[in-house]
Amino acid sequence: MTVKITPLGGVGGVGKNSFLFETGKTGILVDCGLDPAVFAKGDNSIIPPERLDILDDAMRRGVDIYSLLTHYHFDHIGAIAELFARGIKNERIIMSSWTSSFLYLRQDSLGIQLGDNPPWKIINERNRSRESTLSLGDFRVTPIPLNHSAYGAFAPLMIGGGRKILHLTDFKFWGFLRTVRDNGIMRDGRDWFEDILRKVRGKNPVDCLLLDALNSDLAGFTPPEEEVVKSLEGIIREAPGRVFISCISSNLQRIEEIIKMLTRLGKTYAMVGSSMRGSFSMLKRRLNKAGAGFPVRDYNEADVIFITGSQGEENAAIQKMLDGGEERLPEFLSDDWFVSSSRVIPGNEEQVRRSIIGISRRVAKVIIHFGEIAKIGLPVGVAEERFTHVSGHDQLGGLGKVLEILEPRLVVPIHAPWDRVAMFEKAFGSSYNIRRLQVGETLEI
Repeated sequence: MTVKITPLGGVGGVGKNSFLFETGKTGILVDCGLDPAVFAKGDNSIIPPERLDILDDAMRRGVDIYSLLTHYHFDHIGAIAELFARGIKNERIIMSSWTSSFLYLRQDSLGIQLGDNPPWKIINERNRSRESTLSLGDFRVTPIPLNHSAYGAFAPLMIGGGRKILHLTDFKFWGFLRTVRDNGIMRDGRDWFEDILRKVRGKNPVDCLLLDALNSDLAGFTPPEEEVVKSLEGIIREAPGRVFISCISSNLQRIEEIIKMLTRLGKTYAMVGSSMRGSFSMLKRRLNKAGAGFPVRDYNEADVIFITGSQGEENAAIQKMLDGGEERLPEFLSDDWFVSSSRVIPGNEEQVRRSIIGISRRVAKVIIHFGEIAKIGLPVGVAEERFTHVSGHDQLGGLGKVLEILEPRLVVPIHAPWDRVAMFEKAFGSSYNIRRLQVGETLEI
């Protein structure tokens, strides 16, 4: 029996991630995301994966559909309303507790209405015991725990039709720290993940590996988050006044660790923007357990202000502050510093450029991540570059290590623009069988 793999979105660009795996009478839909570039431009309509008609056709043919949502970033879960509309819910949607909490938090913006009991199945993605393997029709699926900028991220290892398939996206070898706690023992994060990959390989190579190629333009391994927090600490110590920090509000790990750092320094902070306040609400229990301070309400009393709008979103707090007219928002002051702790998502360059230029006219200094000035086309003198961001995706060194351990018979690069895919092919094409898939194209293995 063969397995059919069809990207309904999520290849040739960033966003609308959705992949359909079929064998026998069972289909596994991994993720159902939106286009983050469109969402950032203020168009709150949900732009779903392009080829959900292929999912509809499978359902008409009597294929039994399950959906796995790997983590809570919008480009992976943002079109969940499309699943509900097709009657895919309850035990047929599977996610981590973190993704569940995030969906409750953002249900209004995603066009869904949720009751007290979640209409999906929640799993413990970090439990790799035999009991964590799910029997979903003709597939057996094991959630493989990952380091990523989203808590609770996992990669589905799917066995069906006599084939072993790993869908590995949005991961890196090192998380916040270079070490992770594994069964009460601190281990190097890279060593921990390499061990997981060796268990995935087992006695037989992976038949097909769908692999995140987003950072194929960067050498080495993605650094741990702690290096960003150390850099931001230096900036906060140096700044003469308030520091605004803008990052993607779903990067809960970074927000949590910055707050812990501020508590250690005796600094106060405030949260600006509904999604940033929502992120704090998800972290409140963890912060309370760590003894971290809570936000202040008066912006004039805050040393650091977390603010939404890192991608130039028209409806985010930064743009509203630049437009003026909302008394409940703070004002940029002439001695403030502004730090962008993110990289531009491909497609958002123009609105980010306008936002940074507007901010630079109001504050003393704008600091952005290395390489971003050229990427978004900023004029000379508008901003300076420092180490303010680290990706949630691993780089060429990490991708090469994955390939070395798993020895996949076939590799499908995903989650990347075609120019990054070409870089991935150049780096690994002589050693591995790499196959590009277009949206809507079906591969049978």
